[in-house]
Amino acid sequence: EHYKTIKRKNGEWKKIETLCNLWTTSFFTSHTSKNKDNKYLITNDEFFRFINGEQIANSYIANADSLAGEFRFFHWEIEFPEVFKKKGFDLLIGNPPWEKIKLQEKEFFATRDESIRNAKNKAERIKLISDLKTSNPLLFNLFKKEKFYSEAQSRFIRQSGKYELSAKGDINLYAVFSELFLKIINPKGAFGIIVPTGIATDDTTKDYIQYLVENDKVKSFYDFSNSDSIFPSV
Repeated sequence: EHYKTIKRKNGEWKKIETLCNLWTTSFFTSHTSKNKDNKYLITNDEFFRFINGEQIANSYIANADSLAGEFRFFHWEIEFPEVFKKKGFDLLIGNPPWEKIKLQEKEFFATRDESIRNAKNKAERIKLISDLKTSNPLLFNLFKKEKFYSEAQSRFIRQSGKYELSAKGDINLYAVFSELFLKIINPKGAFGIIVPTGIATDDTTKDYIQYLVENDKVKSFYDFSNSDSIFPSV
């Protein structure tokens, strides 16, 4: 709780930011013994040593800072300590992304490689992607990076314990943001968001909507049919 009251950018703030980055990094670092990044995967013992003010290897901190920059880690409580000192935001308004976290190969290659996009089946597409190792290593490495990032996001959302209501099935970001907003408003706060009707009707979001209804947290719910082209481009 103490981090909610510390002043931004002072020494203690930086320590808490590093602590958060070290924890988040565990979801964004490969756990396989053959991976070169495995040596940067911090253990529980090292993590709690850092909490207790003991010295740990600089490689852990350097790796955490690097991944935090690359993947844009964002820790709400330490970015807005003055807000969370009051237990969260009064009001949030948003239009979160409507897309699944799982990397879609056809979509990724749609504007990058027509032969892969138009592959007859998955087996052929996998072979063409593998051939990129020699024919277009830059594109192959970009694909591998994006694939790892989507898998790491999924691992964080499913295993961190932060999204127990929305981390179901093929995770869609609009559901994750919906739960995030619920968690970062204060007890008297409110939020308004534009999301698909599936937030109330899909099987993967039933736990979320059930929580809202049972706890009397729905002020209003508007469902727009687009049959009359209210939104022409949709």
